[in-house]
Amino acid sequence: MIRILLNIIWIVLFFACPCWLHSQSDLEDILSRAGTNNSNLIKILNSADSIQTERILWLLSNLPDLDLLEIDSSIIYNNDYYSNSVRDYQLSDSIFLNYIYYLKIDQEPLSNYKPVIYKYFNTVCPGQGSDQVDFVEFINKWLTDSIGGAPVEFYGPIRSVDQIFSQRTATEREKIILYSAIMKTFGIPCRYVYIPVSTKGMVNFRWIEVYLDEDWIPVYLNQPDFTGNFNYPQDTVGVSIAVALNPNGYELITEKYTAATTVNFKLTNGFPHYQDFSINLLGEGSLRPLDELQTELDSTGEYSCMLGEGEYFLILGNRNEQGSSNVKISSFTVYSGQKILIENEIPPEIPVTGMDTLVYEYFLPPEIDTMEGKILIFRGDSDQEASIRAWSQIQHYSSAVKLLTVGGFKPEEILEIEEFNQIIHLELPLPIIVGIDDHEIVLLHFGYNLNYDDIISKWLF
Repeated sequence: MIRILLNIIWIVLFFACPCWLHSQSDLEDILSRAGTNNSNLIKILNSADSIQTERILWLLSNLPDLDLLEIDSSIIYNNDYYSNSVRDYQLSDSIFLNYIYYLKIDQEPLSNYKPVIYKYFNTVCPGQGSDQVDFVEFINKWLTDSIGGAPVEFYGPIRSVDQIFSQRTATEREKIILYSAIMKTFGIPCRYVYIPVSTKGMVNFRWIEVYLDEDWIPVYLNQPDFTGNFNYPQDTVGVSIAVALNPNGYELITEKYTAATTVNFKLTNGFPHYQDFSINLLGEGSLRPLDELQTELDSTGEYSCMLGEGEYFLILGNRNEQGSSNVKISSFTVYSGQKILIENEIPPEIPVTGMDTLVYEYFLPPEIDTMEGKILIFRGDSDQEASIRAWSQIQHYSSAVKLLTVGGFKPEEILEIEEFNQIIHLELPLPIIVGIDDHEIVLLHFGYNLNYDDIISKWLF
């Protein structure tokens, strides 16, 4: 019976209108991903007319698998009804589908929010032209006055739009979601924009763009005076990259918000051995990769991207068959208006026994540089369990190597934190061990989930 219904739906689509579906297998893929919910989706599609069916299938094809497992008829029908009742037919199909018809904004659960929001705000429903601009600013002020703050929960999902709306509290991320949902409900295309890590070290600086007069205009929550101001992110936090979400992923729009510079990488030294690399910024005390850049070398070892002004870190590495990583880190600075080529920035691999990680551009203070032989430095926190455990694996090596400690571990020789920071400039998670041989750093490991005894033993013996 299901096979017959599938064939009927496909035949109707094929002859009725130019559909995005390329084959019946596309339809079958949607229903397969829906699991036990596929029978409900078939009923919905079978009861819709051909134009509705095309729109609904577009929506279903772009939803994540989890949403397909749970979406019900009321969400689908109400979304189709309200989206088309407010549609401005001067908008292209692409803008309409991606930024009004598509239900989701971020990673929030689906909900039947459009009827509730439409009923609540219908008395101030925007018309065309300047009325839409007024509505954009009105909702920004309404959010500021009516939606209280909420703590960011480490565990648990983002709340759905109807939960945020009814509870009248939201995190900054959830306020973005609610604002976007209101815009969509009233036919104003809207998308979520963010900077994953800013050049001043702020993580996840967010705002919204609305589509007015055939252009995307920025809106900053709680900052209505800066609506339409493309300089605000750069002036406030510093733009590394700017990312706009859409149903198919994201779009890089960095050059809209800063004087972005094209940075070309030619990482031929060590290529193709070093396939994996990332461009990072220091944010909230650690190196954070700009994953949205999709860093991948071509067959010649080249890659290019656009970045805002600031200091970045290039991390290049691989993992051997035993799972140990070999990572090389270097920094580079981007200046506006300059053509930047980073070529042969990463030195070739140096085969030192037991060395998994190399950090370059270090400086050995005189107290260390005058010492001969092998030196092992341990940096920890005497109140931290991970450091205490690591120290228990390390302290017996004092008879085999000159052992220096930072952070209150005795009775070994003490190295001041300021001296240690001259060696390691990065803020790395504790504990940290540094091995020096013949005035060169040959060993650097950090973090709590390591067998330090094994690492040091391989280096020394």
